[in-house]
Amino acid sequence: MSRELGDVPFLGSFVGLAALYALALLVLMLTQLPPASRTHGEGDALPLGKILRQPGFIVAVSAAMVGYGVMNLAMTATPLAMAGAGHHFNHVSMTIQWHVVAMFYPRSLPAI
Repeated sequence: MSRELGDVPFLGSFVGLAALYALALLVLMLTQLPPASRTHGEGDALPLGKILRQPGFIVAVSAAMVGYGVMNLAMTATPLAMAGAGHHFNHVSMTIQWHVVAMFYPRSLPAI
């Protein structure tokens, strides 16, 4: 909705995002969380080098890198391809909106 608020395309979108981020920052600064409870006993901390060499850590970071790369490529290439194929901006933006809904809606459903 804010895409064409300024002379520069998408300027309104970025200004709107900046306002949302400022609001989120304010809410987070005012939020007071209870202190964390300890779930483990005291012990020696592992050195960072040892943590970085653990196979589980390497697999987790590699999977996150691949997942983020694929997601970033798909979310960048899809709107560009749709716009290049002549789809109206409203259809392109609706595709991205439904993608976000499909990503996060299943997490809000109760576990079976």
